[in-house]
Amino acid sequence: MNNTYAFFDMDGTIVSFHDRFYRTYSEALLNIGEIPLSKEEWIQLRKNGNRHSAKLDKKIIPFFDKYFESSEYLKYDKIFPKMKKIIQNIQKKYPVKIVSFRANNETLLEQLSNLGIYNVETIIQGYCSGIPCDEKAKMIQKVIPDPKGWIIGDTHYEIAAGKKLGLKTIAVSWGDQSKEYLQTHNPDFLIDNPEEILKIIK
Repeated sequence: MNNTYAFFDMDGTIVSFHDRFYRTYSEALLNIGEIPLSKEEWIQLRKNGNRHSAKLDKKIIPFFDKYFESSEYLKYDKIFPKMKKIIQNIQKKYPVKIVSFRANNETLLEQLSNLGIYNVETIIQGYCSGIPCDEKAKMIQKVIPDPKGWIIGDTHYEIAAGKKLGLKTIAVSWGDQSKEYLQTHNPDFLIDNPEEILKIIK
């Protein structure tokens, strides 16, 4: 089918990034003399769709910009079980594209290669003043004006993009936002196991 793709989010969907994110967040706050939340408190806020103090976020953006996507911190990411095999299986029938708010395409491609994930194209946008520069729907449309297929992600950003573009939305419960929070955004599918992605798509 023309223009039919599987669009994957990266952080929280393919890789677990909380260790990297929390290390960057806590070290950035300590760098300006602020006390970070505990990791458990910080994760719970994110699971509920909340961010810790926008004011503090602005203060630590320079630290994030410098380190968050550096190899020094990316080494803390871990691929979720079976995701490599799942992507390889999908690629037998549909092209896979990574749609990410990361800013550094080179380090993203390098990380994918290190994880053994090849032949994927990336659509990245980055952040502006600590928030996403654009909606993921617009990011996709800039590359593929009339996409078809599925979008798989762990946050409301992917659900919103899918609804806007007419893509089937697959929300995953193992990432950054809780199953309960994701449910409020009404994805087409809400799954707990990566293998369910293959059942839906194939």
